[in-house]
Amino acid sequence: MHVNAKDVFIASWSGYIDTVKRLGDLGEDMNRANENGATPAFIASQQGQVEVLRVLKELGADMNKAMEDGATPVYTASQQGNVEVLRVLNELGADMNKANENGATPAFIASQNGHVEVVRVLKELGADMNKAMEDGATPVYIASQQGNVEVLRVLGELGADLNKAKKGGATPAFIASQEGHVEVMRVLKELGADMNKAMEDGATPVYIASQQGNVEVLRVLKELGADMNKATKDGATPAFIASQNGHVEVLRVLNELGADMNKAMNDGATPAFIASQQGHVEVLRVLGELGADMNKANQNGATPAFIASQNGHVEVVRVLKEPGADMKQGDQQWDNTGAYCEPEWSRGCVACAGRAGRGHEQGDEGWGNTGAYCEPARSRGGVACAERAGRGHEQGDERWGNTGAYCEPEWSCGGVACAGRAGRGLECFVKFGAISVGYCMCNGQWRSSPDSLPLRRCSRLPARIRRRAGARRRILGVLAANPRFCESAAVQRGPHCR
Repeated sequence: MHVNAKDVFIASWSGYIDTVKRLGDLGEDMNRANENGATPAFIASQQGQVEVLRVLKELGADMNKAMEDGATPVYTASQQGNVEVLRVLNELGADMNKANENGATPAFIASQNGHVEVVRVLKELGADMNKAMEDGATPVYIASQQGNVEVLRVLGELGADLNKAKKGGATPAFIASQEGHVEVMRVLKELGADMNKAMEDGATPVYIASQQGNVEVLRVLKELGADMNKATKDGATPAFIASQNGHVEVLRVLNELGADMNKAMNDGATPAFIASQQGHVEVLRVLGELGADMNKANQNGATPAFIASQNGHVEVVRVLKEPGADMKQGDQQWDNTGAYCEPEWSRGCVACAGRAGRGHEQGDEGWGNTGAYCEPARSRGGVACAERAGRGHEQGDERWGNTGAYCEPEWSCGGVACAGRAGRGLECFVKFGAISVGYCMCNGQWRSSPDSLPLRRCSRLPARIRRRAGARRRILGVLAANPRFCESAAVQRGPHCR
């Protein structure tokens, strides 16, 4: 008689007991797996074919042979929630604890899928309720993550460990807080779970709820006795992480529940400091309302005002001045680094106060000596800069500093035509940017000296010169010595056209 290789799988799936027996009499291998690794016993367990399982066992089938991913007949029956199959498999000698390749046991998968009765039967049949996956997750952990309250109650009744953490230290209470399962948290506490047990980095359920912005979880945790101030190993409190992430309402609730708004990290950074660093204006307003210290500095002496100025958070500086933040470090009116600016100003490429720098005692009457401070409509380097930039215009051209970095509004530095009065005339380069060689007027437009050739070559520069920045002095010498470059009627004399 011809036997189709797939007959035994079809018969096991469909519950054709007589066919299974006949195939056994004909010598069919009852442990042969299909292309997915599933044996006849696995398929029968998956489909709830109890009598087929009994026949397969009589014919020599292995009740523990797993698929390629490690799933056994017991595992799939637990996954499907089939209590009757589990009891039969136990009678037939199946292992109630054999895990898949990730370490997930039958009890784990039943807890994940919310099969309460399966969990009870597995315990009755000897299954371990605390056996964890390779990452350390237990049946209690996965039930907490999934929000399976009834499974948790049963696991608690059956003696499962409610505090066992996975790798990294996350407990069932921690994952429930992270996922926002408030009823799970209540049940965990009722069954004896620790609401303050932290991860390896020190993060607690309160911390993660603050990080996630979950106000409801925070209120429940407070009811359950959780600590509102417990910090991570680097000193970050729930109030700190809420400030960092911009969770205004969380801050209000934490304060209401007794959290400290000034408790600093190990490096001295406070909630007000991190909010200023991140540019969270509304967080700062709330912290001010709640009485937080707006001036408390970190261990390096940097205040909220300093870090906000450094990061260019203009609106934050305004808000900090409202509750009276200290803007008077260093110079009488300004810090001597030039980092403190009035609300409408800031440093670098944003307009800065007229009295920036070192208290305006050096350089021009209205400007600092760094050349980094510009009027509101102006900024540094490639953007129009104030007329009185640089070192008080006492060096270089009459109206410009000696760096050549400051140009009139219609000019800028590096690849764009620069003003004829750009300091020492060596910093801005018309098109090619590699070599700075001064400026001449060509056909009514300012150009660098190599472009100031007779009309037919006015906008050209050989590629070899572009590539050779080191040739700058040689080129200048040639240009200055060769009147051909500067005496054309179309060319007016510039800094190097002599």
